[in-house]
Amino acid sequence: SKYSCIYNDNGNLKERLFFNSWGKLFEKAIYKYNNKNLLTTIDRYNSEGKRKKRYTFNYHANNKLKEEIVYRSNGKISEKRTYDERGYCISFETYNKNGVSEGKNLFKNDNNGNRVEEKWSDTRETHKYSYDKEGNQISFVRYDSFGNIIYSEYFEYEYDKRGNWIKKINFEGENREVKDVMIRTIKYY
Repeated sequence: SKYSCIYNDNGNLKERLFFNSWGKLFEKAIYKYNNKNLLTTIDRYNSEGKRKKRYTFNYHANNKLKEEIVYRSNGKISEKRTYDERGYCISFETYNKNGVSEGKNLFKNDNNGNRVEEKWSDTRETHKYSYDKEGNQISFVRYDSFGNIIYSEYFEYEYDKRGNWIKKINFEGENREVKDVMIRTIKYY
């Protein structure tokens, strides 16, 4: 398939037309912006002009994305993502076809933007991540709703003289059995 884009006077995407391999239009997306040039709405239409989905965007005072909401063709909410003032996703909520919440997943990020915790409403699991000083993930642990570990992975790295990892060992479980080893070669010019 191919697509064609139309931009407004500010250089922002205004319309995107999607064509199948025969050149027939099968979808059209219309983009709208506020007076700060921040995207506020995307409406997606099928080839007959019926709206398939609507995306709305709200912002914090610092112009970072605060909320993204997706609506179905029937106008009912489908999903909602919420972001903190740094721009990191802190929640994701899904809704059934009638717009009733099916659950809200919560996320925490560290000061570097790394995801450190996820709480999943559907499984009632908590996932925790940790990182080394270089920002590489060193652990992933899944807990059940009672706080018991149900799965864990750990990672160790070897670094070159420039601080880039060249060997990554992935261990599984509390006994830290080797799951896989990744070796990479970096060429500097």
